[in-house]
Amino acid sequence: MTITRDHDRQVLCALALAEPFEGSTRLDSIIAAVDMTFSDAEEALQRLQMLGYVRSLSPGHWFITREGLATLRQDAETLAREARDG
Repeated sequence: MTITRDHDRQVLCALALAEPFEGSTRLDSIIAAVDMTFSDAEEALQRLQMLGYVRSLSPGHWFITREGLATLRQDAETLAREARDG
């Protein structure tokens, strides 16, 4: 499934690239990485969690799931194919 919301994609990318703290990334680190409001980041995380792309280990700590990584990979491949094919 392709991610259509910019905030969702930014949050997934931040989680994929973040230095994990005990296997998860703190919400404030995600917000700093993507430069968005707390509310926007929280909403994006809730949508991504409903899709199964992220999980919360404890309040305020998040990690990306295999499904989330696969979606990012698929989106990147689609963008590369579109750029190549014009």
